[in-house]
Amino acid sequence: MRDLESSAAPAAQVAAALALMVLVTAGACGDAAAGDPDAGPDAVVICGPVAPETRPHGRLVVATEQYGSGGGITVIDLDTLEPSINVALAHDDVTVRWFDDRIWVLNRFGADNIMILDGRTYGLIKQFSVRPGTNLACNPHDLLFLDRCRVYLSCLEQSRVYVVDPTASLGEELVGSIDLSSLSDADGLPEISHMALVDGLVYVAVERLERSAGWIPAPPSYVAVVDPATDTLVDTIDLAEPNPVGPLVPIPGTSDLVVAAGGDWSGGAAGLLRIDTMAGTSALALSAADLGGLVASFALGGDGCGHAVLMTPMTFDTSVVRFCLDGTVEACIPVGDRLITAVALVDDGRLLVTDATDASPGVRIFDPASCVELTTEPIPTGFTPGFTDPMVLIPPLE
Repeated sequence: MRDLESSAAPAAQVAAALALMVLVTAGACGDAAAGDPDAGPDAVVICGPVAPETRPHGRLVVATEQYGSGGGITVIDLDTLEPSINVALAHDDVTVRWFDDRIWVLNRFGADNIMILDGRTYGLIKQFSVRPGTNLACNPHDLLFLDRCRVYLSCLEQSRVYVVDPTASLGEELVGSIDLSSLSDADGLPEISHMALVDGLVYVAVERLERSAGWIPAPPSYVAVVDPATDTLVDTIDLAEPNPVGPLVPIPGTSDLVVAAGGDWSGGAAGLLRIDTMAGTSALALSAADLGGLVASFALGGDGCGHAVLMTPMTFDTSVVRFCLDGTVEACIPVGDRLITAVALVDDGRLLVTDATDASPGVRIFDPASCVELTTEPIPTGFTPGFTDPMVLIPPLE
């Protein structure tokens, strides 16, 4: 599954994705140990924590989707801007993470499996199911890496955070769980989403969506606080607005987190929330009215300022604004004929924007201060960039 159809036309990509969709959905494509990127299936894995990534950004991993016909993983060299399209094929609902020199692919709704790709060759190291039972769905939303042999997994379709050992034998990766069923709404599920590690505790977004009422939030939504030393729920933080969507983003130099609240998608009870993990409180930093729309994605810089993708309520019209958590909001990329799904800030200062417009899907680069586009056309990604955490910045090839 490496380097397939790297320069093929979209029709060929669709055909290749269809051919492999049964494999991706089943989630059983090999079993090799993690640890050394060059390790073979019989290599001994040294468990334990991995030092935080300190290398500069050198590549961009983009998860792409073509609903009904599969998705893929494209990697863009940020120096040359050359894309390697479809280095792996994936499900049609997919997101990506980076840890221990590996690309971790979460094949989400309907697939329920994790793919681990070598961060240099993009070869498949392992693929395993995360369904907690034969007929039980997971819909994996996030991975939080405690060490090489201990990873937290959140599932939207389950009331537990699962403890995963990715180095275990195939089929035995789920080794424990943390019960969050006490935080469920009336439908019996809490809708567990993104996670973050702050000062030795794990913070878990709990959306509480009422499925029988059209997936609208049932306030309050929470951030659950889990002690990874004991794998237990130790506290909850009530969120000032409901429906936390997307990552819990740390504010550099603090113990605070920022998360986008979607509310009921009407534009009310939505915005960017600041979570004080020390005090166990949250407050609305910028409302949807302040920002000019619903936050679909955002990237935060070290100065507490960043860029947010806005979606006009009940439409797919998208734009980008610059914001600061002190309340400043400025226009950046106006509503146009682009379907923008996400933004990311490269540590050299460039702003990356995923454009999911069917006619020319790809990644565009902007100057973050002037918001002038630096690319003359999108860097192609094959399929269209996804809607859920489609980008992760990783180090350059060594």
